[in-house]
Amino acid sequence: MRRGITLVEMLVAISGSAVVFSVIAGSLYALHRVQRSVEQESHLAADLHQFATRFREDAHAANRFALETSDGDVANTSANAAESARPALMLYQGADHMVVYEFNPDVGQLRRRVRRGETTVHRDTYALPRSAEVDWQTPAVDAPAVVTCVISYRTGGESPERQIPRKIRIEAAIGSPDFPLQQP
Repeated sequence: MRRGITLVEMLVAISGSAVVFSVIAGSLYALHRVQRSVEQESHLAADLHQFATRFREDAHAANRFALETSDGDVANTSANAAESARPALMLYQGADHMVVYEFNPDVGQLRRRVRRGETTVHRDTYALPRSAEVDWQTPAVDAPAVVTCVISYRTGGESPERQIPRKIRIEAAIGSPDFPLQQP
């Protein structure tokens, strides 16, 4: 009867343990990546919900709106107005009260500024993915005053072929809190 273990038995046990530990380490890394992805999606969903709520409240309180291009020109409130380069949406809520929505694609932020006269009295920033694009759509001249914000972005893996395209459409009626909104 032997009283110890051989060197071969020791090497088999060590290599078996190494395989088990490498599988566990790989699983933990994958789990961490999934957790981080879920947290990012959760924060994005919360920001988008907060933005949609605030956007609808501002639009319902507004009595008129306009799109301003990045060079300072005020575009007409027609369907072609949203084709300007990076327009800002301005919602006028009174003689000197205006809410301005701007998108900065360089940092992936949608900004909301509340202005009274020439003074900015409040700012909000909503984080979007860096791949996001924001498009303001306004009605034709004879259509009801409904302003639409379309947010397009890609989510998922790091490589473009693994990403999933997403599009969010937020509609708000100008000056009518009782306007029935349809969700896509």
